[in-house]
Amino acid sequence: MKNLLCLLFTIFILQGCATVKTAQINTGMNKDQVIETWGQPRSIQTAKNSAQRNNFTEKWYYYKQKDGKTKLPEKSIIFEDGKVSYAFIY
Repeated sequence: MKNLLCLLFTIFILQGCATVKTAQINTGMNKDQVIETWGQPRSIQTAKNSAQRNNFTEKWYYYKQKDGKTKLPEKSIIFEDGKVSYAFIY
């Protein structure tokens, strides 16, 4: 019984240590900090067109692939004057 409790406790601790944390994007971060955290945006041109339509300075999109074909938006960031003003994770 004691060994079983030790085993369960060890599994619980190791499971907690193996948890992956999502990188956070905070208001006020610059573009280099965002790229360092999440990498290059997937569609810069689409982002610039969207930003112009919505009166933002710039909006970046990050996509994930589903079934190897369809690209769905996963994250988007709105920049105003070169700094993050909003970040969305879908």
